[in-house]
Amino acid sequence: MKDKVIKEGVRCFIAVFISTMLIMGISIFVEGMYLIGIPDIDNVQKVTISYSEITNEIKEFSDEEQIELAVKLTGSLKYSLTEKADDKTSPMITITYYLEDGQSLSISANRDTVWWKGKAHAIKDKETFIKMAEGVFFLEEIQAE
Repeated sequence: MKDKVIKEGVRCFIAVFISTMLIMGISIFVEGMYLIGIPDIDNVQKVTISYSEITNEIKEFSDEEQIELAVKLTGSLKYSLTEKADDKTSPMITITYYLEDGQSLSISANRDTVWWKGKAHAIKDKETFIKMAEGVFFLEEIQAE
């Protein structure tokens, strides 16, 4: 009797595990994959952001609120696993994170492509990342145009 309950429990666990993995796989395939390795907010000392199409100025932020916005912005970015990135184009926005340990990480993007850790990826929600970055960090410059 006890062995039967254990076997049913194992079967149930395996079924739930397989179902969960299948749902996650389909979700990633349909909705896109998040970038892996975006730094934790607590590990970032400062952030620089450049947007060459709007201004030649490189903005630098060291306050916690702006750092959090930059990390959350890139943390929300998804890329397509099935679509090929157009790596022949050039980036419009570059965000560089300067970490507490002295390292730096940079992410660059244009409307269709994101460059992260030396690889180009096709952005799943085209234009969204650029429009959000414009609204958060370059609104004054865009309104001045």
